[in-house]
Amino acid sequence: MGKCFFAALCVLFCASASAQSPALRYEGEAAFAYGVGVGDASSVINTNRIIFETVHGVRINPYLFAGAGVGFNYFYGLLNDYDVEGFDDTAGVLPAFADLKGYYPASDKLALFLAWDFGAAVGVSGCAEGTEFYTSIGPGVSFGRADWSSRGSFSIRFQHMGTGTNAMLFRVGWTF
Repeated sequence: MGKCFFAALCVLFCASASAQSPALRYEGEAAFAYGVGVGDASSVINTNRIIFETVHGVRINPYLFAGAGVGFNYFYGLLNDYDVEGFDDTAGVLPAFADLKGYYPASDKLALFLAWDFGAAVGVSGCAEGTEFYTSIGPGVSFGRADWSSRGSFSIRFQHMGTGTNAMLFRVGWTF
């Protein structure tokens, strides 16, 4: 299964490259997000979170980006609805992930994209423990000059960390 996925990814990269596109170019991104908890766990505890992420990779052509990223998800006040004293009701989760984005340039200063992150999320502080599968997917818009200068972006993504701590993310980023 893994070999088939890797082969499909290679075909996608090769098929999207054209002789007239610029060479591979480094692209980095820093982003902040607010996540509103959704799902079963959020009906019992507060799974809202604040997120910082950084992603670095290559812009293969105007339509495709591939990179890797790391982030920090801070869960605050998990037990706000309960009167519990002496318990650390925060959690810190560190996701490490591969990042793929497909772009559709709508104009010289605006591009629509679909982003997909997948990897692992590791509990690093508070009451977060263990390692879980991590994925995030959703549409967005990138605005700014299309000549590889810095740009801003906004996206709405669905985030899943494997333990019912799902969220809808409202993400603002800066690409350089």
